[in-house]
Amino acid sequence: MDQELRTFLQEQFQEIRQRFEKIDGRFEKIDGRFEKIDGRFEQVDNRFEAADGKMDGLREEVHHTRILMEDMQGNVRLLAEGITSVTDRMGRLEKEVKQKLQELWDMVVNPVRNLHERVAHLEEVENRRTRDIVEVIRERFGKRQDS
Repeated sequence: MDQELRTFLQEQFQEIRQRFEKIDGRFEKIDGRFEKIDGRFEQVDNRFEAADGKMDGLREEVHHTRILMEDMQGNVRLLAEGITSVTDRMGRLEKEVKQKLQELWDMVVNPVRNLHERVAHLEEVENRRTRDIVEVIRERFGKRQDS
């Protein structure tokens, strides 16, 4: 091979090496960008993992809340049944008390009325005995003395 060809080929190889070095530099820049992108993807992945953890916690809290609500509904139902039972019982007791009071009223008021009538009759009899008989006759059948 002659010198000229050798020089030409060396120049060509030198030029190709320089192009490869430029391409290698570009690839290194691209690799650097990919490393930044990979770092960002890792951050995004970490955020998603944190969000998934929070969602799992929320799901568990929602589940516990539902259980508590169902328990509370059962307690409210029992309370409502108890209130209904007490209300019914109070209604029955109210009727019984009214009936007993009426019985007591009848036992007390009727004898008191009879006693009142008897006392009034006795007072009238006593009043007649102490008054002048002529005045009583005039009062019933005729005129009074003061008129």
